[in-house]
Amino acid sequence: MSTYITSPLYNYLNVEIIVNDLTGRYYFPDLPQLRDAKLQAISFYPAGVQPTKDYNNINLMNQTDLQNTFITLYSGNKEAVQNLPLWKLVNIGSIGNIDGLFTLDNIVVDFSKSYVQWSASQTPNTAVPFAIMFGIYYIK
Repeated sequence: MSTYITSPLYNYLNVEIIVNDLTGRYYFPDLPQLRDAKLQAISFYPAGVQPTKDYNNINLMNQTDLQNTFITLYSGNKEAVQNLPLWKLVNIGSIGNIDGLFTLDNIVVDFSKSYVQWSASQTPNTAVPFAIMFGIYYIK
């Protein structure tokens, strides 16, 4: 008797938004690998959970900005995830979602319309430029 798994293996991609100024919304860059991909989960990595810098030696957004920073993800021309606090996407360390990854259940996200923003009364404490780093789990 043989046993096999029929569920697909997840792919993983680190995705960054580089913030160079503190105005408006911060949209995701062009992500050809994620076009038509079915997202399974997303995580967020602030400084202190990961090293304090990204792969290009740019500072990561610090933890003090988590309470006032939100993500919106578009799927099918609507906001499938609207104003989700970034701290809910942190799944390692002592902050955020201690239950594990924030799952998305096969949604296809249009990253060209998806963005991160701060609450209207707040601006980030992290000095610019800085990176907002995500881990995306997906299947194709």
